Amino acid sequence: MADQREIVEVIQTFFETGKTKDFSVLGNIQLNSPEFSSFSDVPPYGLKGYSESIALEELRFSSISDYDYEIKNAKINVFGTTGIVTFELTQKGKIGRVVQQECRDRSR
Repeated sequence: MADQREIVEVIQTFFETGKTKDFSVLGNIQLNSPEFSSFSDVPPYGLKGYSESIALEELRFSSISDYDYEIKNAKINVFGTTGIVTFELTQKGKIGRVVQQECRDRSR
């Protein structure tokens, strides 16, 4: 259970960055290694390394005001030193002054 709680805290820390705009935590919860890669359903598509991922995450979160999120139906499985998480994510926020964006992702 402690492993699962720690995994949930890392995920929440990532999305709380959208609210707090404290981008220093992004580097603490992601692996700065040549083996690191990330993919997003938000352009630019394709695998990104650590530095590009951090920069794009900062840009994304800094451009959204009134950001909020909700994580539902989280399922966590831990196999030795590897954790696999699935959840439904609802994100809300304002881009610019008039546009409100709501997106619903199924993250792995």
